Amino acid sequence: MNTIEIDENTKVLLEPDNFTLMIRVKSGIAPGGKVAKAEYSWRIEGYYATLVSALQSYVTNAPARRKDGEIKDLSDAVRCIQEAEKHIETLIHKNK
Repeated sequence: MNTIEIDENTKVLLEPDNFTLMIRVKSGIAPGGKVAKAEYSWRIEGYYATLVSALQSYVTNAPARRKDGEIKDLSDAVRCIQEAEKHIETLIHKNK
């Protein structure tokens, strides 16, 4: 299966008629209460019918994945979403 790397912690898995958005999260306790082996693991954020809808989810949920601290106000959230949009635009122009 092919993947598109969006950033170091996000990728889209390309399957027939399906785009799976995956995020890399810090592991701790795995589902079922078992201790996770790796420090980080890939988790499914969602399944999407189109690449556009997967990328929209990436942009919309950017504030929740913010690396440099929490969102303090609405302008922080807006700035974070705008940065995610710009990142997607850069990826698209790079791969033309």
